[in-house]
Amino acid sequence: MWTGESLRKRRLELGVTQRRLAIALDVTETTVRNWESSRHIPSLTPRQTQTMCRILQLSLDEFAEFEHLAS
Repeated sequence: MWTGESLRKRRLELGVTQRRLAIALDVTETTVRNWESSRHIPSLTPRQTQTMCRILQLSLDEFAEFEHLAS
């Protein structure tokens, strides 16, 4: 499971805005804010998962580990 803080931290480390992430994942900025504040847990499609990996500069294996560490 993701934690909002882990997502926010990685995004900020890479200089990615909430807007850029939202556009790339075809979700609203409010959705990204809700993920980062842990109000909602991301439920990503395979395409969104690949996009998230690309933006956060993670391989699928790293993404799975990142997700595991966040829980």
